[in-house]
Amino acid sequence: MPTGIYTRIKKRGGWKLSKKTKIKMSIAKRKAYPKYAWKKGHLPWNKDLKGYKSGGSHYNWKGGITPLVYQIRNSFKTRQWRSDIFQRDDYTCQICGLKGVYLEVDHYPKLFSEIFKDNKIKSLEEALRCEEFWNLNGGRTLCKECHNLTKGYKGKK
Repeated sequence: MPTGIYTRIKKRGGWKLSKKTKIKMSIAKRKAYPKYAWKKGHLPWNKDLKGYKSGGSHYNWKGGITPLVYQIRNSFKTRQWRSDIFQRDDYTCQICGLKGVYLEVDHYPKLFSEIFKDNKIKSLEEALRCEEFWNLNGGRTLCKECHNLTKGYKGKK
């Protein structure tokens, strides 16, 4: 059985600290300086290194090329188109009629990829000018389950 700062309590099966030990620990805790805290006057390693290893200086940089499909899908016009279709369809799945579930917008009757290929889109500007992409009659609101069952979802044929 250990001796010194610990005394055994038989009832609970645990260890109880003596008053003297508790006081010592309290004082030590007040003096302790956290390892992660900065000391006065200490500078961080990346001070004055704005953009350190970002952009062209990063080892994995490929010239700032984002695939065109991502540029189109992340554009403001796409968000606006989605929002307009959700409002038009009253946030209701057009196949099963569910409301209050996770909803997605589907290009219908013509798929996004078909519009992309038929209009030979080569740049974001061409895509933003293409009326077929942004036509409200070319989209519908679907729940996740119904969208999974559609023809062109995630490369399905």
